[in-house]
Amino acid sequence: MSVYLSYWKPARVDWANPGAKVLNHAASQQYHKLKSGDRVYLLTARNDEMYLLGAITVDAIVNQVEAAARLGRKPEDLWQSDYHIIARNGTAKPLQLTRCEDVLRQIEFITRNIAEAIKEPITAQRFQSMRQITPTSASILDDALAMGDRLISP
Repeated sequence: MSVYLSYWKPARVDWANPGAKVLNHAASQQYHKLKSGDRVYLLTARNDEMYLLGAITVDAIVNQVEAAARLGRKPEDLWQSDYHIIARNGTAKPLQLTRCEDVLRQIEFITRNIAEAIKEPITAQRFQSMRQITPTSASILDDALAMGDRLISP
């Protein structure tokens, strides 16, 4: 199993009621790199602040039509992409907004099999490409999600 950090466009977040969406699916042209069992942490930015949204343990990587069928939705209602990840049964949780800029400073990317710290400044642009992270980084993100720091009103 590998772990990754992936960026979600802020427009895909219901900022007024984030917990109304269950994080059971995501889409990106970068998800062709994933395998079943991988874990993907999703983050976004708003007003120059970074937010951790949650994580998906990948059950399957499918196309848009298959994703819509599995989710009981219309394909045109999903983000347009060739690659959609579906969460493993029983692992989907409501989306949350956890401020995470300080947490991201503790995360290490894996580049050419070498762990390296994220470079400053911590901005949305730094996370546009999906990147593999270390297992220790995954634990740090899990702790951040468990602790919350949820945003009540943006």
